[in-house]
Amino acid sequence: MDISSELAICEITCSIAHFCYGSLYPNQIGSILLYSLLFIIGTNLLSNAVPIGASIGFSSLNRPELFGQQRVYGTIGFGVSAFVASRVYEYFQTNFVYIIMFSITTIICMIVTSFIHIQPNKHISNTISNENIIEEKQTIKKKKFHRALFELLILFKKIDIIIFLCLVFIWGMSYAALDPYLYLYIDELAPCQSHSIVGWMSLVAALSEVSAFFLAGRILKLLGTNLSSIIIFLAFSIRFGGFYFIQKPYFFILMETMHFFNFGILYVLITQKADSIAPPGLSGTLQGVALGILFGLGRGIGLLFSSFIYAFTQQPFLFLIFTLFNLIAAIIYAFYIILNRQCSKKPIVENNNISNIVIESDIQLNEESLLTSSTKN
Repeated sequence: MDISSELAICEITCSIAHFCYGSLYPNQIGSILLYSLLFIIGTNLLSNAVPIGASIGFSSLNRPELFGQQRVYGTIGFGVSAFVASRVYEYFQTNFVYIIMFSITTIICMIVTSFIHIQPNKHISNTISNENIIEEKQTIKKKKFHRALFELLILFKKIDIIIFLCLVFIWGMSYAALDPYLYLYIDELAPCQSHSIVGWMSLVAALSEVSAFFLAGRILKLLGTNLSSIIIFLAFSIRFGGFYFIQKPYFFILMETMHFFNFGILYVLITQKADSIAPPGLSGTLQGVALGILFGLGRGIGLLFSSFIYAFTQQPFLFLIFTLFNLIAAIIYAFYIILNRQCSKKPIVENNNISNIVIESDIQLNEESLLTSSTKN
């Protein structure tokens, strides 16, 4: 009697959904750590391309607020390819779908890039010998290296730039908790539907990002960069809080609307803020440093931090930590803005008092005739 009851319980509790797990699931912790390491290496190798592309696109525009509208085409490509990949996987049910689609998009990118015409350097005369050209290039490289070090020292001497880079670092760490740990968590909640859910989430995130790029200039002009930064922190907090409290993964799709602030507004804010606070001639340098911290240093450290939390604790606990992390960051930055405004008002009052004293002393020097003559004219 006891044996039959145990068998009945086993038949009821064992679900066919558990067979949806792949062959790597028993070694999932090792796979997570390996993915984090490979992602950090790959991101650092590619970190130069993103800032250079953003700096070139930002500097080639007549108005900075148009940068988001140029960036939107990359978002459209990302959203379409992610959604199509999920649909194709749903049909073929093999991981080779992602490898094949990645290879196709890479080949297309190489073909398109080969048709881009790059202007030759016209400043070097044809009469200069090859040896002189090589020596001149070496001296130019040395000068650029010393200049780059000097520019970095100038950047890190300003407190507002340090605060700005700290914000970027926190945002980069928050990105690390989304990919791949959110997708792994969805695979544990709904293993057979995870690929479809991730595809719909990518589509909603891409649509939110597209609308954000079109409206970023107006929103930043209306709210300002400081208030927009606080809203970005709150959007991250709402997003991670939804992943922690919501138990049905299909409702995670609604949380992807926060990508409007978490990437669209954030990306344009970083480029515009760097352009506005950078010293003369260092706008591109600060943009490159900020984007490198966002996608490289911040995300890399966030991946290491998230991997240990996800692997050695309960998986939802990672999203709770980042919910509180962004909420605390928003509160601290709000207090910093308030204190900074109060401190900036005091010198203005003192300067007004000094100017009043100077005017009164000038009037006492029997110069009333000059004042009266100027008023009559």
